[in-house]
Amino acid sequence: MSGISELQPGAEVPLILMSEGTQYQKGDIIVFYRDDIKIIHLVEFVYTSNGETFYVTEGVNKDTNPYVDDSSVAGDDIIGIVDLSEEVYLALEEMLENKYVPVIQAFGMTQNFQEFIKFLNEKNKYINRAFYAVTKLAHDKNLKLISPENHNIELDKKEYIQAVIEAYERGKFPGDAILTWKHEDCGTIWENSYNNFQRNLGTCPKCTGRYINQKITCVIADYIFKSYTEQNRGFQVDIKLSKMFDINLLEYYGLERAHVDMYAKLIFEDKIIKLAIEYDGIQHEKDPNVGFEALLAMIGKADLDKNSREYQKLRQNWDDYIQSDEGKDELFSEEDEFYLIRVPYTKKPNERQDYLIKIFEELTKIKLPSIEIIDPKLLI
Repeated sequence: MSGISELQPGAEVPLILMSEGTQYQKGDIIVFYRDDIKIIHLVEFVYTSNGETFYVTEGVNKDTNPYVDDSSVAGDDIIGIVDLSEEVYLALEEMLENKYVPVIQAFGMTQNFQEFIKFLNEKNKYINRAFYAVTKLAHDKNLKLISPENHNIELDKKEYIQAVIEAYERGKFPGDAILTWKHEDCGTIWENSYNNFQRNLGTCPKCTGRYINQKITCVIADYIFKSYTEQNRGFQVDIKLSKMFDINLLEYYGLERAHVDMYAKLIFEDKIIKLAIEYDGIQHEKDPNVGFEALLAMIGKADLDKNSREYQKLRQNWDDYIQSDEGKDELFSEEDEFYLIRVPYTKKPNERQDYLIKIFEELTKIKLPSIEIIDPKLLI
């Protein structure tokens, strides 16, 4: 369908509602929802991932919006198409008088994932725009985007493209790509996505105190187990499961990008124990009336309209969160030498030492020697 390049923001156009499952092609002008706003953009590229079709879009008027969008559009977010051909505009007055707008059939066209990767690498304006957005956000928040493989150097565009590709392989948007961030003030390094920052879920875990209970739990775990760790290093924090398990195994459980709060290899006389520990805040409760509502309160969205698209997306994120917990439980229960201890939020800091020892001994059948109760001052 040909387009009129002078389309201005706010212009009224003939919207043609399309049935669910309609396939669109490059050059179609589609209408879709983004954060409860109807957007009219041009389809630039079509690709499939995990059996679902996604659309890369850009503005119709290149003078007012010359960029390709940072986020792809899922098929179920599209509500219809717009015909901006001159013929339709000439006949529009007559059609409106008759209260009739003709339905235009858009013929589907999908491309495979390898073609999309090629598109990402060749479409400089697309990747430049997205890369600029994340680097600007990092600068504005006094953060640095760093290489996931070498924390001493900054993230380069090639690594960013790889992160975007991995996000698409999981059926996610570029904004959901997992990136490595460093807080310039305190030096804390952690992984998160651009979209999580937009949802107020991207603050520094150390400076905000948001993860204080994980920190307390880690101090206690180090106190109990540090002498058994390699070279007395203690627990590593926020560790990817991919550093512990084969990636094919993680793909089976849907945990390719999952982390654990802390992990250490413990060496005993006749046994090696690979121990992961997670602190489960109230948002880990499987009852959505408890866990999901707690998550909404944590991010300041307790009053969010349940019928809004933002609410539905957050609910899907929380469902994925709970599914990831279940996948971790199953993975650790079936792998030799690997053990996972979950510390529930109901355990107060002064109860966690005894709890960790008790669960460790039950899981591993290893009896630990008695130690003094940790000084509460060390938990702050």
